[in-house]
Amino acid sequence: MASETSFMGTIEAFPYNPHGEFITTNWKYCDGRLLMITEYPELFAIIGNHFGGDGVNNFAIPNLKDRVVVGVGKRVNLTGRTLGETGGASEVILTKSQIPSHNHSVFCSTKDADNLEIENNYPAKTKELDEKYDDLKYYSSPSISSTTMAPGVIISSGVNQPHSNIQPVLVLKYYICVKGQDPHNTKQKN
Repeated sequence: MASETSFMGTIEAFPYNPHGEFITTNWKYCDGRLLMITEYPELFAIIGNHFGGDGVNNFAIPNLKDRVVVGVGKRVNLTGRTLGETGGASEVILTKSQIPSHNHSVFCSTKDADNLEIENNYPAKTKELDEKYDDLKYYSSPSISSTTMAPGVIISSGVNQPHSNIQPVLVLKYYICVKGQDPHNTKQKN
């Protein structure tokens, strides 16, 4: 990656921590820092203040710390994205309006309990306790006589806490070329 062949404004990902004068002079870590327009007029002419800054005295380079890059544009049935726009959240709390409509029904059998196993069976009427507590059966196989239990049997749950909203990631360091070829001047030598 030589700045003599890289275009200003190019962003590259590094799988290591670059160091040395070359990096500090020609490339800047994409951390959203403000740069003075008087020090980097060519870069400002390329990226403007899409990523922040007042556009008069300073401008910001993209902040790619803890961010995922998304392409500009709009696709069918999706929200359009513009250059420099940010969005998303690393954690979210779902509201009732965001959860699909659904029911929580508990079924039970109207038959007498005849099974000890819960799997593939419904809660059923139990016989009175006797000395053989271990033999007490609580379940019965589903049948035509099965019914829905009263709604009060099910209680609300949840503690309204945020959950992680982050897709699988691979962490790299992004740098932007601040000194290099001007992409507006295609006659420059490669």
